[in-house]
Amino acid sequence: MAAVIGLALASAWRAGTWVVLLPVLGAVVALTGAALAVDYFGLGRRRAVWPSARPDPRAAWRRSRALWRRFRALKRSGSPRTAPVARALLLALAECDRLREAGEVVDFLAADAAFTRVGADPVADAVRAIALAELGRVDEARPVAGRLLAAPRCARRPIAVYAWARVAEVDGRVDAALRAVDESLLARAGSALRRDLLLLRARCELRRGRGDAAADVLRRLARERGRRAVEEVADASAARGDAALAVAARAALSAAAPYR
Repeated sequence: MAAVIGLALASAWRAGTWVVLLPVLGAVVALTGAALAVDYFGLGRRRAVWPSARPDPRAAWRRSRALWRRFRALKRSGSPRTAPVARALLLALAECDRLREAGEVVDFLAADAAFTRVGADPVADAVRAIALAELGRVDEARPVAGRLLAAPRCARRPIAVYAWARVAEVDGRVDAALRAVDESLLARAGSALRRDLLLLRARCELRRGRGDAAADVLRRLARERGRRAVEEVADASAARGDAALAVAARAALSAAAPYR
């Protein structure tokens, strides 16, 4: 870039300012437009919110089906809009608890991440790390979660800590995951993310064989979010075959707060 500027200044001195300035300005406008078209600066990514903030999983499932079709069509055509659609699809899959279907998406985003640093879009990077872990690709998930946790914009933020702790839990480092979750809960995470942090803490307690402690965590969730939040946990856990978490949720409901 410095060489180009130097050449432009030298040419302007020799041939006249406007002879060189107009083409240079045209090139700058064209490059800026191309960068905005592919979201190079990450302006579109900052609108992402944590997936569980959206309450309707059926709407998320319908959206994910539509995004799958759009993602594959854009990918085939080589469109620069494929990456933003891939991130939206990953969030929709997280909303309806179908990250195990996200292999094709995370593979595409891995290539996209080669050109944009981890942390530019904390939500998408966190969900990408979790998706890799749920796909059994923990060796790939670990560095993504670690870089997100160390990113200047994300350092110790609850969303980065949650992603790191979730990967650690899948990786079998349950005690480390619990310490990270407890630290993040003290940081007053937002309500949607706090729910997921409490669920992760309950799962970690179950991994340690402490069903009573898991039920206590879920009772805490019921006090904060109402019985309906724990009933949703019980139903979703039973549907995906997570019997231990479903039993802990049912146990918590017996002493939970009344409906709100």
